[in-house]
Amino acid sequence: MINIRDHMISEQIRCAICHADINEFNPVFQSKVNYSIICSKCMVLFSEEEIEVALNLLILYGGYFGQYKEKKFSVIEQLLKIVDNEGDKIDIETTNMKLLHLALIHGITPKQFNHSMERFLKE
Repeated sequence: MINIRDHMISEQIRCAICHADINEFNPVFQSKVNYSIICSKCMVLFSEEEIEVALNLLILYGGYFGQYKEKKFSVIEQLLKIVDNEGDKIDIETTNMKLLHLALIHGITPKQFNHSMERFLKE
């Protein structure tokens, strides 16, 4: 007979943001909102606030940070696609969330995302 508890304990734990295996528990972060475990690499890349935002977006829309490693990903091109798809029903808050989610799954941090948007707005 399989002991369910032993089986669950032996499962690999993965970072809730990037899905990397977590082998050591010393340098990890645990979300206060949904108790997700975050690896040390993501702790360096994201502030605590950004972690919570990223977790919520990844739970809402699916995927994980860096899921698609495309070098030609353009935040601006994706923004234009989202705006085209939404047409007259555009909601700035929802559009921003969708755009940040797309950036996250393409390996773009919130800091990089904000920098890209600032550059776009200055041009």
